[in-house]
Amino acid sequence: MKNLNDLDTPQKRLRYFIEYRNLKKKDFAYAIGIKPKDLTPYINDKEDSKGKKSVLSGYEKITVIKELGLNPEWYKDNIGSMEITQSELEGSISGSLLLDVETKAVTFYLPEISNLTIDQLFTLKETIVKKTNIIQKYLDTIDSQIKNISTNKTQG
Repeated sequence: MKNLNDLDTPQKRLRYFIEYRNLKKKDFAYAIGIKPKDLTPYINDKEDSKGKKSVLSGYEKITVIKELGLNPEWYKDNIGSMEITQSELEGSISGSLLLDVETKAVTFYLPEISNLTIDQLFTLKETIVKKTNIIQKYLDTIDSQIKNISTNKTQG
């Protein structure tokens, strides 16, 4: 693992995040709304002709990098942790669609589970199914009670 202290610019941090998440650069570029060739200034630590370095900005781009799990404050200013926390994600969509341009495959990417092993994913799925079944039983009970109340009101 790379020493995170060596990631002293937004460009280095973005390049590291893309590699860390095993994302294809072209897919990442399309996800944030730019062409793959236009991603280069954002991940290379070089100045443009005006002596400035490119940093992702704009609501749409920042929203997408958050959805992909990148903490915008870490990306821009090296504040906090690289990955955004669940509480920081509240109010935004926690997943996003990625399109693999070559295969035309669409992937729904959920940052919260992207690093889980297959066994952990199966366990998570079983837990969710069990909880969903419990919730469905409660919903069925509520529906039954509503039906009983409605029937009693029409009879009474």
